[in-house]
Amino acid sequence: MRSGAINVIITSRVSIIEVYSAFNRRVRESSLSSVDYAQLAADFASIYGAEYQIVELTVAVADRARVLLEHYALRAYDAIQLASALITSEALQAAGLLGLVFLAADDRLLNAALAEGLVFQRNEFVG
Repeated sequence: MRSGAINVIITSRVSIIEVYSAFNRRVRESSLSSVDYAQLAADFASIYGAEYQIVELTVAVADRARVLLEHYALRAYDAIQLASALITSEALQAAGLLGLVFLAADDRLLNAALAEGLVFQRNEFVG
């Protein structure tokens, strides 16, 4: 990392839905207690609102996601995440800033990100 570099977490609006879905699935599977769920959900909501830069689900994001679905075997939310990342990366580059590093745990999503020219990092998420 460069001296003085600032890292910002940028994510699609759908991330909150995906995270809550994963938490609730874990509760249904009995691998997360309802007490732990309440704490995790509150912590995530606080961090999500305060520390993440949110990419809204706009017409441009939806259109880009549709095109990605025509080229790659992605789930709908994964296509939205990738479209959000691509549009954000293009805006950063147009502003003369460094591109983003795309984080995901799904191999199909990472392969699509690579094919679209994004730098990526495989990440192991709970869920």
